[in-house]
Amino acid sequence: MGVPLFLRALIYTIWTFAWEFSTGYVLRLFNGCPWDYGPWFTYNIMGLITLEYAPLWYIGSILCEKYVIKLTLDLKWNENNGEAKKIK
Repeated sequence: MGVPLFLRALIYTIWTFAWEFSTGYVLRLFNGCPWDYGPWFTYNIMGLITLEYAPLWYIGSILCEKYVIKLTLDLKWNENNGEAKKIK
């Protein structure tokens, strides 16, 4: 039995926050971070991530898994003419 969707979406959300924070932190070291949530959002961490976006990231990760990843996995490379086509 696999991991339930709600738990996978939570993991995707945490991963997204970790990626956004670490990328922003490295960019900020070089004065190159193009975003700063500090002035506009109450629940931000160092201005790099904001917890107000958590529901959007959660829903976005479910939509991504259900549609983008599913449709991508349905594609198969056709070796004869070099085109991708849908299986089934």
